[in-house]
Amino acid sequence: MLDSKQREAQLLQAREWLARAFARLETIVGVLPDRIKQLESTRDKSAHRIKEIEELLERERAITSQRQSLTDGAAEEVHALNQKLEKLEKLAAERDKKISEAEKNLTLKENELSAYEKSHADSLEREQKYTATIQSLEEESAAIERQLELMKEERESLQKQLGVVEEKDNSYALMFTQDERLSLLKTVDTLIERVDALAHVELTK
Repeated sequence: MLDSKQREAQLLQAREWLARAFARLETIVGVLPDRIKQLESTRDKSAHRIKEIEELLERERAITSQRQSLTDGAAEEVHALNQKLEKLEKLAAERDKKISEAEKNLTLKENELSAYEKSHADSLEREQKYTATIQSLEEESAAIERQLELMKEERESLQKQLGVVEEKDNSYALMFTQDERLSLLKTVDTLIERVDALAHVELTK
């Protein structure tokens, strides 16, 4: 068992510890209202911040929903545009095919036109040659006709002269001998043959 001095020492020590504890408690109690106010202010700020965050979260959710809606709409538009693009590409391919065929046909037509133009040029050249030949023949024919007219006139003149000679021969028949008349007739026949031969040569030129 402890004696009285030891108990007093322990009691003194306990009193000192309690005094320090009460002093600390008083200190804590003294600052507790400020701490409470500080905690309340922090709580209010936190609540206000939580409210702001919740509002921001709601806005973000609304924006996300709008973005999702816009994304879905954009996806549908992209899908529709892709379909249109596929159709346009198909139409463009068909158009390119038609253009290629048209170019081939155009090349064929150009070749045909070139051949036709060459044939036409050859035809024009032949026509010009034929025209020149016809003109030359017409000129030759006109010259021959003029020569024929002249020869007809000369023949008529010779026939008239022959008639005159025959009349004279008849009128002077008694004045020539048989041999002289035969010689004169041969001369006239020779003259007529020469005229006919000359006309034949002119006609066959």
